[in-house]
Amino acid sequence: QERLAAFKPVCLRILPAYVRLPFHPFYWDEILDAANALGLPLIVDYEYNDEFFCNIPDISAQYPNVKFILIRQGCCQGRRILPLLQKRENVYFTIERMLDNLQLEEIEEKCGCDKLLFGSGYPERPHAGVLGLALYANITAENREKILCKNWEGMTK
Repeated sequence: QERLAAFKPVCLRILPAYVRLPFHPFYWDEILDAANALGLPLIVDYEYNDEFFCNIPDISAQYPNVKFILIRQGCCQGRRILPLLQKRENVYFTIERMLDNLQLEEIEEKCGCDKLLFGSGYPERPHAGVLGLALYANITAENREKILCKNWEGMTK
């Protein structure tokens, strides 16, 4: 934790599948403890499965100062995503795998856009599609700005 604090990172990124470990505090406690103590965003780069979604509510409650960023999840799984957006202050999603602007509009209506982040998925995906999604969705200009930059800037100050 001291070495990490000395580097002054903006965030941490973990790849549980790459190191062949499930995403659980039993295996990740040192990183989770450090991220919690330093209040760092933690980008979880993972192929999210049922086990992950069974564990993330408890893990996010256990580490309230960690801002869990789930990238490339896709917001088409509303029954998994909306409860996390509504009930956990520290779970965020990137928008690059949304299917269309209606998902973004639904999320804005049901829980606001404070926990959505712009993510392009580049180089796997061209950035134009997700940028168009953010720009053309029928959401307020304030929420558009939050998604494109303000939410990230707010969590990394």
